[in-house]
Amino acid sequence: MPQVEKPKPLEDARSTPLPGVLFTSFEPSGDEHAAAVIAELKRREPRLPIYAWGGPAMQAAGAIVVERTGEDAVMGLPGLAKVLEHTRINNRVCEWLDGTPGINLLVPVDSPAANFPICKIAKRRGLGVMHLVAPQVWAWGGWRIRKLRRLTDGLLCLLPFEEPWFRERGLEAKFVGHPLFDEAVPREQLTREASAYPAGTPRIALFPGSRPGEIARNWPMLLDAYRALVREHPETVGVVAATTPAVGDRLRALAGHEGGWPATLTCAVGATDAVIHWSELALVVSGTVTLQIARQQRPMVI
Repeated sequence: MPQVEKPKPLEDARSTPLPGVLFTSFEPSGDEHAAAVIAELKRREPRLPIYAWGGPAMQAAGAIVVERTGEDAVMGLPGLAKVLEHTRINNRVCEWLDGTPGINLLVPVDSPAANFPICKIAKRRGLGVMHLVAPQVWAWGGWRIRKLRRLTDGLLCLLPFEEPWFRERGLEAKFVGHPLFDEAVPREQLTREASAYPAGTPRIALFPGSRPGEIARNWPMLLDAYRALVREHPETVGVVAATTPAVGDRLRALAGHEGGWPATLTCAVGATDAVIHWSELALVVSGTVTLQIARQQRPMVI
């Protein structure tokens, strides 16, 4: 009687390696956006290998951080230093991808100047590319649509009008919503925190940005505007929001070269929402903080 081969056991699906995902983020806001997505991916599939050029929020969410980026990373460097840092990062990504098998998806987060070259590297290696936070070319570079088409397979959009705008121009796009609006404003908590700030009126909040370059460009102008308000309305009080202690130190140092620190101005570190809640008017550099201000329905001058 012929021997009958016993059927081989089915391979345990959970032993099959999963394809890896690489996130690349170069700013604190991108770190937060990516962290929310990483946390949800890990909740759905804890074994999914997720790597990142990113910050502490992405690491806390479960990503393996290959290289730390963020506060004073490439986006904040001036001139030649920025070019050299772009080149270093691109070379490092190439080396890492060549030495790390199984990566099949790149998720670039915002920061198109830093991420577009990495998208090109990924495409050359056959990776899929899915942008988280669609580059805002509708605002500053509609002519870059053709380049974006070459460098991405899809866009995850934070603002509702972006999906139809990109689709009309031949890109795959999906509105996923902005994480800022996922939860209600914790008004009682913010009221308690804001009680530490100066009393008086009008209450002016200043948001000069977080990167050295944008602070150097915008902080003197914001200071001049604040001083003009104080001259016109001597009872004016102000709070400037610094994202980190290092940013606060930078603001004070620059103010020293711009006529000194105003006596009625306070610096608050890491308390953006509380500063917004306290304020009656915000003077702000364009960026994610404008959405935070809109969320609390405060008037602003950008």
